[in-house]
Amino acid sequence: MSDIGIGSKIIGIPRNKITSTRYIYANGKMNELPSSISSMLFRQDPFSRSIISIIAKELFVEKNVTDEDESIYSFFCRRFNKEIADYLATSLCRGIFGGDANVLSMKSCFRQVFEFEKKYGSVTRGMFFSKSGNAESLSDLALKAKREKWTSWTVQNGMQALPKYWADSLRLNGVQILLDTKCEKLSFSNEKVFCTTNSCVLEADAVISSLPVCSLKSLLTEANSTLSALLGSINFATMAVVNLEYVNEKVPFNGFGFLVPSNQPLNILGMTFDSVVLPHPTQHNSAILTVMSGGAWFEEIFGNPNSCDENMIIESSVKNVRDILGFRSMPRRVLCKIQKNCIPQYYIGHDERVEQIKNFLKASDLPLLITGTSWGGVGINDAIINSKNDTLRWLASNHMY
Repeated sequence: MSDIGIGSKIIGIPRNKITSTRYIYANGKMNELPSSISSMLFRQDPFSRSIISIIAKELFVEKNVTDEDESIYSFFCRRFNKEIADYLATSLCRGIFGGDANVLSMKSCFRQVFEFEKKYGSVTRGMFFSKSGNAESLSDLALKAKREKWTSWTVQNGMQALPKYWADSLRLNGVQILLDTKCEKLSFSNEKVFCTTNSCVLEADAVISSLPVCSLKSLLTEANSTLSALLGSINFATMAVVNLEYVNEKVPFNGFGFLVPSNQPLNILGMTFDSVVLPHPTQHNSAILTVMSGGAWFEEIFGNPNSCDENMIIESSVKNVRDILGFRSMPRRVLCKIQKNCIPQYYIGHDERVEQIKNFLKASDLPLLITGTSWGGVGINDAIINSKNDTLRWLASNHMY
């Protein structure tokens, strides 16, 4: 953000009572997760023991001496206990990946925690003794975020403004951006790349793709069937996101939102209390919520993403708001968006699949760099830093940086 000159447009959301208060909805009620040492000393539902006693026991669990990958569920069961895996691990996987903790890779999804066990013999010891990154290498904006303890951030005029600000910065640096231009095919010949769009054919020396690999796969020709098959080994989840605005309703919980563990019968993954986290001075009598559903369970609940009934998704979201938050009125405004194949699923063995793709690209000497979130992290922060680092490494290897 600093590099492209939009640091002043970033709005940080510091850690406070509201942003640090998270819930999981389990066993028919809202359960606040411990957010301080003192709150960990006592037992809180849905756990049968205090979190501090579970953490203390983890210190003495024998470490896994192999470097083999395992599921997130298995890791948390082994290091902590089944309750932590059932209620906490599955909720985290749904909130971050929209995915199933039983098949997601611990090594690829939570690499730092995975390495804590390898290096320190315990996750708890790793959290206490691991060193954070070098603050001297951080930008002023990153230092500000660290100093003010941001838990998240947004952009002036909303996150939809981020690509616009980015595009404006690129244009100032002489970059040509083709709008309303869809890439329909990528082919390689004589050390060149030919990008067939809906309006022309572009010839280039190289292509940097930040597309999800499932989309990139569909652009490749039969001549690149091996690469297509490798890219197709990475799965993606489809999310249904419903934004709701209510008038004269108040969220009865003073926190960020809640997640739903996968062992619960609800058909949503979670909900954020947007108007609680970022209250608007002119909307004091409004409740604005975001309901997330689908993910790894999308087709099971709603059917084919290409033909499912959006009204069914909206009705499900409204019903859950009514049942969980007690709202009695209907929403004033509703926005439903089906985000198809939006989150890559880092299944067990993901690292090996990624290595195969990278090795193939290197061996075939294709003028193609793949970046984005298909590996290395699925968040916006991950996408930004991965793309920057991948591009700089590629430029350096081609003696251009």
